[in-house]
Amino acid sequence: MKFVLLLFLLLVFPYGVVCPAASADLSSSASLTLLYSGSRCGKLRSCGCVGKNLGGIERECGLVNYYRSDDKTVCYYVDAGGLFSCGNSLLAHDDLSTIALCLSEIYASMRIDAVNVGIYDYLVYAKQLKDLNLPSGFRSCLLSANLVDRATSEPLFAPFRVVEKPRLDGTSETVGIIGVTRSDSVLEEMGCRDVSVADETSAVARYLPRLKSAGCRLVVVLRYQNNHDASLNELTKVLSESGLPSVVICGNSAATARPSDEIVSHNGVRVVSSSFEGRHIGRLVVDCASGEVKNHLEDVDNRYISSPRIVSILSRYHQEYNDSLSTASLRRIKLY
Repeated sequence: MKFVLLLFLLLVFPYGVVCPAASADLSSSASLTLLYSGSRCGKLRSCGCVGKNLGGIERECGLVNYYRSDDKTVCYYVDAGGLFSCGNSLLAHDDLSTIALCLSEIYASMRIDAVNVGIYDYLVYAKQLKDLNLPSGFRSCLLSANLVDRATSEPLFAPFRVVEKPRLDGTSETVGIIGVTRSDSVLEEMGCRDVSVADETSAVARYLPRLKSAGCRLVVVLRYQNNHDASLNELTKVLSESGLPSVVICGNSAATARPSDEIVSHNGVRVVSSSFEGRHIGRLVVDCASGEVKNHLEDVDNRYISSPRIVSILSRYHQEYNDSLSTASLRRIKLY
């Protein structure tokens, strides 16, 4: 009987079902919602902790679909960097390309609005993914305003995206999203001598006029960096002086740091930070009428049931990877 009930739920709700979160309702008729992640570090599975088992890309997709179903607010879904890797020690793993391809297909299927290319994400991309057939819906969402060609200083990815979404009343919201990353000596160590990381503040300042002319009501800076470094003050100063309402989402979170809902204000610009390894999804709500901003990190847990489509993608990559292994020399892994 339980199996029949579960099958019925999966068929009736193809995009997943969820029990409402315990947190207070942050939405309003004039709100704009940003769902954000960062520092996933290539993690597909839940953390497996006995006390509180968090994470799992399939459960995250269920959470995202739940909030997207709220027609009272316009919802955007972004990743602030560290999607594929959070450290160069991971770059030697043979399974990284499989994991990255799996993530790219899932995010394309989920219609993610923007993915900031962090410094380690770029290394995975350059070494293992650049020549592969990434889903077009994912490749077009890769952003970086300050990963540039060393010779020409031109960006290697789209520096920004302008995303317009309709409201039920016939109006629409237009958001400009820019991606930047911190620098690291690992670029030269890995042989990427034709690439450099430009100053993030100068890179953002270069494109703000174009976002203003596009009629963006809000600018979102996806930043693969922490929220307490010295350069953040200069970045937020430029954003504040532009006159465009802006928020900064920092995605460089360490596993040792305790995830926090805290909203930090720098030069009048609100700054929030992601969790790590997909254990939480940030829910940043901007009330477009009053300018009020609220933030909450939602637990990705077993309240959220993914669609069969996402589970199917995970199962296929899991099977393809294990089929390619030589069981005589390598152990089989479970991707999720």
